[in-house]
Amino acid sequence: MPSTEPFFRSLLGSLRSFVFRGSTSSAIVIWNSPSGTMRFVSPSRAQEISGLPPSCIALCRLSKIRELVTEKDRTTYASFLKLFGDEPPHTWTFYFQKAELGCDLADWGGVALLGDEVRRLGFEPYDPNEWVPFIEGYGMSGNYDTALEITERVLLDSPTELEALSSLWRRIVMSQEPEIKAHKGLWDNLQKLLILSPENSAVSKPTIVPTGSGYPDSCIPQTTNICPNSGTY
Repeated sequence: MPSTEPFFRSLLGSLRSFVFRGSTSSAIVIWNSPSGTMRFVSPSRAQEISGLPPSCIALCRLSKIRELVTEKDRTTYASFLKLFGDEPPHTWTFYFQKAELGCDLADWGGVALLGDEVRRLGFEPYDPNEWVPFIEGYGMSGNYDTALEITERVLLDSPTELEALSSLWRRIVMSQEPEIKAHKGLWDNLQKLLILSPENSAVSKPTIVPTGSGYPDSCIPQTTNICPNSGTY
């Protein structure tokens, strides 16, 4: 496929009578975490997913979630999903995955409402990093007190989330700096809790897979409908 990006390539596969054709120029990168949760991986958020393999970080620049996932897609496949039977009871994962996708679509108010509901129901994740999209939703929608409260609790229970939460709050501050610094006590608390200066962060830069080396086994690009066990869809 002609492209100015040598990293982009055509994909062709088959299974029985089905043939798949696609391109990595229309891909969404996902990762199945050790807790069994499917995570959307985008370039802006890759450093905020704790434990994400370097291979997925390398592939994240292929991910075009906002361009490829729309409200129309959700309604288009509604009748197809009925083939799988009744929807299972909603647990933490249901709200988390809707919140993570909502962040990628910049639906901050919707993510905050999901956060309200999951907290009302008392759901908790196995992986504390899964609070990240809810913190972002609250922060980006101006509910700084709740975003800070969850951040403090996550850090208390899991100090290893410091880098991920620092990266997240740097993005929130970049977007909301005047409001955050005007919010009483918030800026001081954030500075005490987190690493808000990028030069002081130990976050590593994404590595790039050399052209022609093939894709890492843990994140193999696909480019059509949802395929939860693959690295992208």
